[in-house]
Amino acid sequence: MKGGKSVMEILARLNINSSVIDAFVYIPDESCLYVKFKNGGEYYYKGVPINIAQKTMNHASAGKGYNLFIRGRYEWTKKE
Repeated sequence: MKGGKSVMEILARLNINSSVIDAFVYIPDESCLYVKFKNGGEYYYKGVPINIAQKTMNHASAGKGYNLFIRGRYEWTKKE
């Protein structure tokens, strides 16, 4: 531990076999889910609980997981 802060592991699912989603990255300290789409769009979803991020990332279909658990449910910003 550096500076008394704990280090939390980042969860990632990269190079996803999906026609829509390219990658998921979850940052636990910020409760933030990063989603990279095959079309090049990159978004940050704020306030996503870790259990929801895990459900999304582990869903058999990345696109369906995103639509079920993330899309329209969390505040987002587009990476510029």
